[in-house]
Amino acid sequence: MNTIKKKTFYLIGSLRNNYVRELELKLLANCPNIDVFAEWHGAGNEADDHFKAYHQGRGRSFREALKTDSARNIFEFDKAHLDSADGAIVILPTGFSCALEAGYVSHSGRPIHAIYPNGEPDQRWDIMVQFLTSISYNEQELIEKLNA
Repeated sequence: MNTIKKKTFYLIGSLRNNYVRELELKLLANCPNIDVFAEWHGAGNEADDHFKAYHQGRGRSFREALKTDSARNIFEFDKAHLDSADGAIVILPTGFSCALEAGYVSHSGRPIHAIYPNGEPDQRWDIMVQFLTSISYNEQELIEKLNA
């Protein structure tokens, strides 16, 4: 029996965006040939705030906090999963960390799909999304692209 190896897509989004979990479950239910990695979202929507408060409470600057074992561990965890993924999916619009992750994956030559879950953007139209493999305006469009 020939078993097809599932491709893994790293889901890039904000810790504060509850849609990450919703999209993860919809993709897992509707894209039988892919796996979605979004375990980073389990840290909770205030993880970055708690990280900052903890280190400021210890009298550390941002640069000092980035050098701690905990910061390195979190970074290496995310980077290892970004490195092992076959591609990525980014929920747009997004913040700085997500843009860095998307750029990292894009630079590697792996596919990176984007979704604007609320349809075509009505605010700023960003020209640089052309680095991405595809842009979808709804879940069904994204699912069709991932199943193609």
